[in-house]
Amino acid sequence: MNKKVMSDVFKFADTKKVGPHCLETGKKKYPCFYCDEKLTTLSRHYKSKHAEEAIVQEIKQYEPSRRLKGQKITDNQKYTDYLYSYLRKAAILKHNLQADFNDQFHIARTRRESDEDRTVSMYELCTTCSGFYAKSYYHKHVKKCTNNTKSTLQARIEGNAAIGKKSASIKEHLQKVLLNLRKGAIKDIIEEDDVIITFGNGLSYKHRHHYHQGDMIRARLRCTARFLTILRNISNNTVKSYADFFKPEHLDYLFPAINEIGQYNQVTDLYDVPATAAAAGAYVNELCDTYIGMCIKAKDQSACDDAMKFMHLYKTDYNKYVTKSVAESTVEMQRNNKVELPTEEDLRLFYTSITSRRDELIDDLKNNGFNMTKWIELGEVTTIHLVMFSSRRVGETERLKKGNFAKIERLESNNNGSRKLSYEEIEFLQSFRRILIRGKLNRTVPLLMIDKDEEAINLYMSFFKVEEANVDKNNPYVFALPHFSHKLDQEFERNII
Repeated sequence: MNKKVMSDVFKFADTKKVGPHCLETGKKKYPCFYCDEKLTTLSRHYKSKHAEEAIVQEIKQYEPSRRLKGQKITDNQKYTDYLYSYLRKAAILKHNLQADFNDQFHIARTRRESDEDRTVSMYELCTTCSGFYAKSYYHKHVKKCTNNTKSTLQARIEGNAAIGKKSASIKEHLQKVLLNLRKGAIKDIIEEDDVIITFGNGLSYKHRHHYHQGDMIRARLRCTARFLTILRNISNNTVKSYADFFKPEHLDYLFPAINEIGQYNQVTDLYDVPATAAAAGAYVNELCDTYIGMCIKAKDQSACDDAMKFMHLYKTDYNKYVTKSVAESTVEMQRNNKVELPTEEDLRLFYTSITSRRDELIDDLKNNGFNMTKWIELGEVTTIHLVMFSSRRVGETERLKKGNFAKIERLESNNNGSRKLSYEEIEFLQSFRRILIRGKLNRTVPLLMIDKDEEAINLYMSFFKVEEANVDKNNPYVFALPHFSHKLDQEFERNII
């Protein structure tokens, strides 16, 4: 599939409209796969102009005679219809990936649409059949086209990856992070603002070794885009980008925008969402530093001086207007927040049910073989049991890697320390296992488990080779999930307790 960068095609997706019909005849035209000529009836064109092509020759070979009214469609007719559909969708994909906005039919659709004006951003690409479909119908098409083997989100991510990126400034690591963002105004702002792109490139490269940090990067980029939207509204579009914002005279827009994104309450004189207000202010600081670096590289001394003056005013006034209010708001929220912890009896019942369910799943999978639902459930209950037994964070446990598990430690009977222990104590301790894993702030922390957990993990990993499990062989995680050809993010279990 052509993965040409579609900066020329989708950069102006909100302004460029789709021309659905031919002005002369009022009928829709499709491009030819071989010569890109646009015609209302492609069947005659293929037979007369491209008769030497292999697919066209196959169509001629299986094309049946004219079907009478009421007569059933034959297998040959179904096959030729499939070949025509394949050529049409392949031609549409080829045409759209190389479209020119000077062309009246710059974007072609697979299905007929209403006469209302539509823009390029209203369409999604299905990589299974190479067809472009309206968002309103896309989820229905994916369900039918993939026979329920893909979710709409997975299909949309693969389509975005095939289309490419809007800006050449977006690096490979950032592009992988942006694929999971839903299309809309926020994503358009992120992909069109050079300062946000440079900021995102740095974040994505910094955290490239840990795929789960993509959620954090997307959250930061969404916050910066939302903040820019508020700045545009407050300034009456005087500020259209962060490059326009970093000037001394525009500092007056900063604090009203922070108050709006942090939902400042004039009655209580506190923020309803203090964390967002603090984050937005911190991101402005980082974005300004990023912009200063961009100006230095571009040798734009005037813009660099304006940004440095803006930064000086920011550091002078930010603590007065924002920092103290955020701290007071946070303390007030923590004081009023009531945390209800589960009772010991509830925890005991939950732990017992998890343990018994894990043992049932182990026996079931051993006796009856692979079952997708029960296999995934085994990974879930094992992860939850490890979290409760070891008192480890969920994120540390769910990202247990195969390399760490291969170095599992157990008490050896001939160990020097075990000579002072009784036989019963040694037998008891030999039922435990220890693994060293990556903890918070890159620390090395131990993960404890019992022999039944080790048995469950070995059984879970033994099904990775089963074709139905569909686990990527390069997936480094123990609790790997089916990926359905989506290799951009390594997937692993996420359990909320």
